[in-house]
Amino acid sequence: MSLARRFALPLAQRALASAARFSAGRSFASVASALNDMVAAHPTVQALSIEEQNIKWTFTQLKTHSEAALGGMRELGLVKGDVIVQILVPGSEKTVLEIAAACGGMTVANLPASSSAQAIRDAVSKLNAAALYVSLDAQEGMLDTLKSAFPELTMEAQYGGPIFEGELLRFNDFPSLKYICHPAFADVPGTLRLRDILSYQSRVCQTGQFDSDCDKFPAGITVDGQKVMHKDVVGKISKAGISANGLLG
Repeated sequence: MSLARRFALPLAQRALASAARFSAGRSFASVASALNDMVAAHPTVQALSIEEQNIKWTFTQLKTHSEAALGGMRELGLVKGDVIVQILVPGSEKTVLEIAAACGGMTVANLPASSSAQAIRDAVSKLNAAALYVSLDAQEGMLDTLKSAFPELTMEAQYGGPIFEGELLRFNDFPSLKYICHPAFADVPGTLRLRDILSYQSRVCQTGQFDSDCDKFPAGITVDGQKVMHKDVVGKISKAGISANGLLG
């Protein structure tokens, strides 16, 4: 165990104890209210620590980034009840996506990193997914897998000229799919970079705007069909020490 990790453990334990005292006996109406209340009670308590990314976020920072992610989703047309398919490696992006989606009443479907092109197509089709978030390093050759799953990524744009980073494609076999997003620095024609769609100034991203009607929708589903309801996610939000594996992992 690294020195940094050994040092962080007592801090995380104190944060957990503090959060447990705060949340004991409380009933949160939604993921949004849980996150807002944790920020109000513990604005500077460390909520997420990812050594590999050199990230140590407080609840305030976690909320800020989650709201930015939700704002981007809203501005790209995602609404309550939509399904997002994700193939993301553990990290801040996965955690933020799942919190944002849960606050917006959306469902996140987790696919394993080893998913084939056909498995990705089947999931997007079966779930009528509105968006796909994928780590390009989730598996060797992931970009080739994506191009095999979505031939449009290798074609000329529908409006003439080559497709480019940030251009929203129409996917012929998947009318519900609005966009494909990845957290990498690289420009991948026909996809969006996560950093480019975070909306820190959005007027539609504040988690306080979303109430308990989000609980009508499952927060997450897995490949085997198991559902994770919002009440399960609320339980994780209301404790310090959120995992880099996300809320649904």
